Amino acid sequence: MEDFSKRIIDGNGIIPPEKCLKVFMDNFPDALNIDWFNKGDLIEAVFYKEQIEYIADFSREGSLIEYKMFLPLDYLPGPIRAELTGTGEIMNVVLINNGSSIKYECIIRDLLFNRTLFLITGLGRVIEERNL
Repeated sequence: MEDFSKRIIDGNGIIPPEKCLKVFMDNFPDALNIDWFNKGDLIEAVFYKEQIEYIADFSREGSLIEYKMFLPLDYLPGPIRAELTGTGEIMNVVLINNGSSIKYECIIRDLLFNRTLFLITGLGRVIEERNL
């Protein structure tokens, strides 16, 4: 239990490869409170920029694979908001950018408190819907 608590407070103590650090700083120069983690074949950085939480995944060679932004609800683009209208209360919005496309992962709660995850393209087309 002590190890778990230490990792929550201190991260898992890894120092990322220089290539990851360079690409990170090129893409997120104003990042704050950066924590680095080993995630299998990836290196993950969790940080804040302009008061928004980000998670960025890098290859061990330093390539930025994708990043996620935990968006305030008022940042949700109109086409996505229009697609979700009438499905319930929007609980959570995550922008996912993998370099070639942008998607939005939205969790919606209906009147019976059932939660549904929607994965939506940047143009507002639902590509996945599943109950949580």
